[in-house]
Amino acid sequence: MKEYYEFETTPSEEPCQQLGPKYDQDLARKEARRTIDQIVRQFGEPPEGSRFSITSSPHEFGSYYSIRFKYDDNNEEHYKYLTNVDENWPKEYDNQECSTT
Repeated sequence: MKEYYEFETTPSEEPCQQLGPKYDQDLARKEARRTIDQIVRQFGEPPEGSRFSITSSPHEFGSYYSIRFKYDDNNEEHYKYLTNVDENWPKEYDNQECSTT
């Protein structure tokens, strides 16, 4: 069955865009893209049939972004990848910029 798991848009010890008057959606998406790129560099491409995406969720103060990992919970390879990423989520950005996509 297809499931998803949501992650924050930045490494755990990095600042991120906060909802409010100074919230910059373009910068928030760039943070998420940079984090996905780093995760793929660190852990490799997600197994076939799973993927990362950037999702927007409504909130009373506006929409915010998160990183969503879509996977099949009956696929052991997907679950192992997800567990590895979740347990070893980076604390800081590496020194590489995000892709342009």
